[in-house]
This record gives sequence, C-alpha cells and structure tokens, in this order.
Amino acid sequence: MYNMFCVQMTKSRLRQRLIRTDLDTGVDFEEVYRLNARRHRDPKEGPAYILRDKKTGVVLFEDYYWYDRPHREDGPALFLRRTDSPTKHVMVDEEYRRHGRLHRNSAEGPAEIHRDETTGIVLHESYYEKDELHRDPAQGPATISRDRVTGRVIGETYWVRGVRHRDPADGPAIVAWNPETRAITQAEYFVDGNPVPAPTRPARRPRRTGPENGPTS
Repeated sequence: MYNMFCVQMTKSRLRQRLIRTDLDTGVDFEEVYRLNARRHRDPKEGPAYILRDKKTGVVLFEDYYWYDRPHREDGPALFLRRTDSPTKHVMVDEEYRRHGRLHRNSAEGPAEIHRDETTGIVLHESYYEKDELHRDPAQGPATISRDRVTGRVIGETYWVRGVRHRDPADGPAIVAWNPETRAITQAEYFVDGNPVPAPTRPARRPRRTGPENGPTS
C-alpha cells in the first residue's frame, strides 16, 4: 500500500513524499522523497530514501540524495544495516559521497567501509578524495583488507591522487599476507604509478591505522 503526499510549489517544481506501509504490521517500511521525479532532499533534513524492516521498523537502508546524486557533507551518504535478531543490528556498508563522487577527508577516515554482516569485522576499507583513491602514505594505506575469521589485515595498497605510490624505503605499495602464517605473499613497489625495484635494505615498519574491527550497533 502506498500513501503519497504531494506539494506543488510552482508549475515546474513538484515535491513528493512516497510512503509504503505493510498492512499486516502497520510499519511504514519505505519512504522516498522526490523533486520533479528525481530523488532529492536537503541532507540536513534527512535521507531521501529509507527502507525499514517490515516487522521491527529498524532502518536497513538510508540514502541521502541531492538532485538524484548521493550527497552528504556530515556523514555517510549511503549505508546498509543487516539484522539477524530483534536486538542485534550490524552496520554493513557505508559510503561517503559528495555530489555523487566518493569523497571524505582521508585524515577523518575511509570513504568506503564494508563489514562482515555477522561479526561486524571491517573486511575492506578504502580512502577516497574527489573520487580518487588517496591517503598520505605516512598516515597509512589507502585500501585495507582483513580476514573474515580473524580480523587480521591480509592486504594493503598505497595510493596518492589516484596512482599507486609509496616511498620504497617505507615498504611496498602493494602488500599481502597469509592470514594464518602472516608470511608475505605479495610485495610490489610503485612510485608515482610506476613499478620500481625493491630496495636493497629492509623497509621500515609501517604505522597502520583504520576503523575498529568490532561490531557496530
């Protein structure tokens, strides 16, 4: 069942709020905000698209749109939450976007986060600025992958303004580990997007940063 509320401001601007209700539970499980048939809502007022669990009413999706483009300045523009019980809810995916582009100040955290929907372990995180993989190598890798079972880091890549880059003296720009033995299974060196030979001296131990591995409620 749909409940539709329309307010026509002028002949050329039509605002709509569409609500879909589950007749058995009475939960409004879907909300869509539109302007001239495009998903749009001022992010300060809330998301333009909301999807809730039909039984519990818990929000599963929240998407912020500005003139049909994912956009938000003070938080993730898109997120997905999974629930396997009435009391346990795990945030699975988050994306930070500005006017449709993946963007977040890399000093504040990753622009893309993907978690295991059961444990909440962060499986993958990526740092983007203006739709380009980017993070100061001194602060850490631009992409980090973790083992689903142990939560240990199993892969890292270093990017600066959209190209692979890291001072070889600090370590490889691409590195992967065996999740059980912790042996390095891949190590590649890049400077300004170009592959370079490995240094003759051992690399300095990098400092690793990133979001917590534990579940998010």
